[in-house]
Amino acid sequence: MTKKIDSSIQKDEIEEKDNQEGAYCVIIPPQSLKPGMICPRCKAAKIEYDGMLNLVCPVCGLTEAGACT
Repeated sequence: MTKKIDSSIQKDEIEEKDNQEGAYCVIIPPQSLKPGMICPRCKAAKIEYDGMLNLVCPVCGLTEAGACT
């Protein structure tokens, strides 16, 4: 029984090391959408207002609610 537990612990340690070697984190500050700007997600269309005054990308659907009126 001890061998099974020891091998299980070793396996978990190996998996944790494998996951950490290639891991990295990039923090990008939030960007407020503005009408007419190029979509920061797909970069394929300009941000426009929809009928509910949300800023929306017509290609990928990125949406920001709470536009000023």
